Amino acid sequence: MTSLTNVAEMKKGNAVYIKSIEAADLFGHMHRDHEITNEYLGMLPYSLESIRLEEVGMKVKRPKEAKWTSDDVINVKFNKKVRNPDELLINLNENINNVSEAIKNETDKKKLEKLNNKLAEMNERKEHIQANKGNAEWKEIKSDDLRYKLYEEGFTIYKYNKKTKKTKPIHFEVYKRSASKSRTGQCLFVNKKLKAKMQNWSRMGLKFAPTKKHDLASLLAYESLVTSSLEGMVTINTENMLIIDDVDSKFPELCSVVRKNEQTGLLDSFPETVEVSNSLFDGESLLDAEFFPEGKSMLLLRQHMFKSAAFNTNIQKFFTDQHKAMTNPKNENYDSSIPVNYDEWEVKDLFGNPVLLSNVKFIYTPSSLKALKFSYVKGSKAEMYDYWRGLVDAEGSKFGVCKAEKSSKFERGENGEILHQTSYQHLNSLPLNQKKVNELVENEQGYIMNLKNDDATFIKHIQDKANNLNSNEMLSAIYNVNEGIVNTEEFKKFRREEINKQKKHVQKGKVLVNADYLTLLGNPVEYLYHALSKFDIEEPKSLALHDNEIYTTLFPTGKEYVGFRNPHTAPSNVFVGKSVHNEAIKNYFNLSDNIICVNAIDHNIQNKLSGCDYDSDTLVLVDFDEEILEIAKRLNKDYPVCVNKIDSDPTFYKLDKANASMAKVDNALSVSQKVIGQIVNKGQLYMSLYWDKKNNDASEETLEELLKGVDILTVLSGIAIDMSKRMYDLDLPTEIDVMDNKLELKLDPKDNKRKKPLFWKVNGSKGKKKKKVDKKEKTNDKNDGKKKPNKFVKYDTTMDYLFEALEGLKYADSKDKVGFNDLLVKVKKSDGDRHQRAAILEEVEEMSKYIMSINSDESNLNDSEKDEYQLNVMDNSKYKIEKKDIKIETMVSTIEYALDPNNKYVSPLRLLKVLYETHTEVFLEAFKK
Repeated sequence: MTSLTNVAEMKKGNAVYIKSIEAADLFGHMHRDHEITNEYLGMLPYSLESIRLEEVGMKVKRPKEAKWTSDDVINVKFNKKVRNPDELLINLNENINNVSEAIKNETDKKKLEKLNNKLAEMNERKEHIQANKGNAEWKEIKSDDLRYKLYEEGFTIYKYNKKTKKTKPIHFEVYKRSASKSRTGQCLFVNKKLKAKMQNWSRMGLKFAPTKKHDLASLLAYESLVTSSLEGMVTINTENMLIIDDVDSKFPELCSVVRKNEQTGLLDSFPETVEVSNSLFDGESLLDAEFFPEGKSMLLLRQHMFKSAAFNTNIQKFFTDQHKAMTNPKNENYDSSIPVNYDEWEVKDLFGNPVLLSNVKFIYTPSSLKALKFSYVKGSKAEMYDYWRGLVDAEGSKFGVCKAEKSSKFERGENGEILHQTSYQHLNSLPLNQKKVNELVENEQGYIMNLKNDDATFIKHIQDKANNLNSNEMLSAIYNVNEGIVNTEEFKKFRREEINKQKKHVQKGKVLVNADYLTLLGNPVEYLYHALSKFDIEEPKSLALHDNEIYTTLFPTGKEYVGFRNPHTAPSNVFVGKSVHNEAIKNYFNLSDNIICVNAIDHNIQNKLSGCDYDSDTLVLVDFDEEILEIAKRLNKDYPVCVNKIDSDPTFYKLDKANASMAKVDNALSVSQKVIGQIVNKGQLYMSLYWDKKNNDASEETLEELLKGVDILTVLSGIAIDMSKRMYDLDLPTEIDVMDNKLELKLDPKDNKRKKPLFWKVNGSKGKKKKKVDKKEKTNDKNDGKKKPNKFVKYDTTMDYLFEALEGLKYADSKDKVGFNDLLVKVKKSDGDRHQRAAILEEVEEMSKYIMSINSDESNLNDSEKDEYQLNVMDNSKYKIEKKDIKIETMVSTIEYALDPNNKYVSPLRLLKVLYETHTEVFLEAFKK
């Protein structure tokens, strides 16, 4: 017997930053002499993957005070097409005209020189494009076709070595998705030297026959599990594991069934009694208490094609307690087949292997071990299981810990109650009236008024939201020196903007309520009995929790609570659970407030919670007042649970050398990712229209059609999210177009136009990028002096009630104005360094312009890349400025210049931030105390 006392070591390693580049830019680099970015905006998190990459030869630069980087892995995005020469020239000519205009108006010699150099470069570029216009490499290539090309051919980066003064080609080949990018269509490419070793490791050394077809969508998803970011590691020896079969609870229930309509071939919703099937232990496992850090109850584990949420369990206590009962002839559970000596008690695992119960520390099912889906490669599931265990042993039995459960980051309420935010989908599925919504947001209204009128509240607010990109910390620091800053126009403007952000935040449905997110643990007591073969797997019956009963220590027992899981789209997704005490759960599980035990036996909870499983899925559990609770309970009666009965795509793919199959799957995945936002938004428009019609006595037929739309979009949202793992027998874009065409928004009687709800002003999708408008056209289009047409109208729905509840709040109390420069100490300005001041102002001005371009639509960067890019740019400018020895006189005069409105300096706050972060002491000395 092996004794394990390894508590999981929760220690996060360093991430390795990599380049993240558009495929179109890589093509341009190879065939059009384009330079590619030197910015490291992508990231390989500390993971089993990054550890292995280094072991096989990935080179990592490890500067002491900067982020680690590598050039051996590149994240490739497929958001842009390769543009043709005509399109390129249109944009280039526009830029040439803009720079030419700027040159005419510029008087500063240095700036003029820069502009002339820029113009020369652009004209040279223009000549190059015109000269190559007829070449094959300059034809347009759509992003889908580009994916096929790069997946087959890879790409080459030409790297210049300053020491040798030679250019070295490095070839990259398609590798895999990363876990964080698995649903975006982005893909990792790796240095050719590392490809064979890493792909062999990723696929567990399994030999997938190229002549046979395979479930490629699943393979691509499961080989990427090892790329997940880790918060720690835990050692679990395979001899301490027990694998047992999954168990399904099947029962009939009247549901809203979404499937293809045989007549139209399109999705439809039908009220039907169908067999519901719940997988009781899907994605969860039981791990002995000795592995858990103090206060933690769930560890999300990763290994080769293995993903499981392991819950803190007193496994040996349960086994020994059962052994005492079952070996006692006087006990009703007496079993003469069980040996009296506990250390001799064996059970058979799923594959018939004998396992000593005294050795068992980890119990799981095939739903956690994804490798079993490819058992045919080894011959049988038993052979694959043995192979997987051998592989885990060979790598030291190390499991990555991706995360543990966490409690709310929000401060407690006035009475010590836990607080968390709702979402607009949650609230809009509840038919609340205006009065109820006003009550719900009363605290939020009060908080916003405090932000307006109480300086201490506002300063704490911005301190809580301070980060490396904003100016919050700097402004708070000035306030601590001189509170008069709150009366300056600059601070007042900043305050207005921050308060407006907070107002919009609440109008987006982010309302603090007595709630927290809890990790789902399904039928845990039944799991333990199943491990002993003492649970009826053919006709499972509840042993602990029944129907909608829940066990949680977050709230008192004997009450009912409302739960929401994301994605959440419909009234049928609203969960109501009755909290009960259960002695068995209390005795055999060590659960924090952020775990909730639920029952899925003869209870349609998994479909209600949008296809939940237990591999760390969470729901937010809310202690609403009696009125809202009763509304939620009524929804449970009136709205049948929505069930997906759409066939999964049975298509299997060959692992062809050209990687065309992989490209096909990833292109489909990319489409699904692009439409997830559309589906969710469309669902809420249907939902809003449904409540508005229902509240205004629409016909049952109208309501039924709208509700069908909600059902279909509910299922489509789950499908779009799930397409990283499996493909479905439907045309997703077509189904969305059909839903779009069916939707008739509310008619505004003022102008007889159909419009979206009011809350869409803050919650609608950004939509497509705006087309560039010619300057002449822009100046002529003044809308005849009229206001812009209103695109929104009030719907009788919860979210519009919420939107209006936050409008019309009182203005802030008036305060005397103070000039910003009046806060500065008096110095002899002539003692300052004029050249140093000019250099600082110019550096930050250029930095600010660069940041503006990063944040523009044309940058084609996602939000995390924009943040990373901005930090890189700011760090570069700060590095230059922090080397300067700045005297107090120079500091004061620099601040005065930037804050003088007559100078129209580009970004005064950003200048103050840089000065504060590079010369904190001198910066704060510049302000009167």
